[in-house]
Amino acid sequence: PREFYRDHEVFDFDMDAIFARNWVMLGFECEIGEKPGSYLATEIGLTPIVILRGKEGDIVGFNNSCRHR
Repeated sequence: PREFYRDHEVFDFDMDAIFARNWVMLGFECEIGEKPGSYLATEIGLTPIVILRGKEGDIVGFNNSCRHR
């Protein structure tokens, strides 16, 4: 039913049961790029995430928000 997809309680349940408790694939390594500083910005549920390639070529991820906020 349409109401199932528009209900805020169902949405909140999904956010908690799926996105807050499980690993979620955000993309493939090739989507980030090979140069240090290359990045992929996306979301997990309602949380903005940025994944980037570090100076040594490693891949790291962070909440995409201002540190001073």
